[in-house]
Amino acid sequence: MRKKLSSADFTPQPNSWKENLFISESAIIARYMAEKKLVRFVLSGDYDGARALLDNLPQSQEYYRDFAARSANDVEQQRQLALIMNSGLRMTVLSTNVPVTIIHGIATYFGRTINTATAETLRSGALMDAILRTYCGMVQEFGRKTYSPAAERIVSYIFSNLTEGLSLQQIAEQSNYSSVYVNRILKRETGCSAIQFIKQKRIVLAKAMLYLDDMSVEEVSVAVGFNNFSYFCRVFRQVEGMSPTEYREKMTQERAG
Repeated sequence: MRKKLSSADFTPQPNSWKENLFISESAIIARYMAEKKLVRFVLSGDYDGARALLDNLPQSQEYYRDFAARSANDVEQQRQLALIMNSGLRMTVLSTNVPVTIIHGIATYFGRTINTATAETLRSGALMDAILRTYCGMVQEFGRKTYSPAAERIVSYIFSNLTEGLSLQQIAEQSNYSSVYVNRILKRETGCSAIQFIKQKRIVLAKAMLYLDDMSVEEVSVAVGFNNFSYFCRVFRQVEGMSPTEYREKMTQERAG
């Protein structure tokens, strides 16, 4: 009869940490300090600072020997690093005002992408860069603005239902305010009417999805709450000065360059 497993079967022995210490104390401290700096950069939406930090990390094997101990395959080591970054940044931005539904959707997307990524993709660094750029971008677009309690209530509802059908009347009913008040407070604190605000934030989300290059432009349109593709393209051009396809091509060229 097969033994029933319990947590005791996996509990570390008192001195087992010594057997699993694959890098030096100085390397541990350096890496942990770098992680703290990375968190600060992401929380401020500073992609350039975060990118520079990663580019200047030590490249010696001593620094990453613990990853080698988990897997001798360099591709799987890259996969582990990407999964750790995705999970760590997901938890980091939870402390901001980025809507949790958007965080979860982006984190899930990256989790799937990392698990199925080819060796070429993982070695290129493009996926790690996309993870970092996207989380910093979310903080820039959603997380740094502070609102009054009334505006926070309205904005939180909009963010939580951004990909659904939203009307001014619906927002007013769910916020327990009048339609006139909803528009007035959003205009005062964001400079936009409710409909303008929704359009802008949907385009922000669409830009992230277009950058990730996972869906067709038509699929992105539906995913961010536009049921009419022509209307989506028109609004995108009004906000960004280019079509969704042109934006995707521009971002693809920037990644390649």
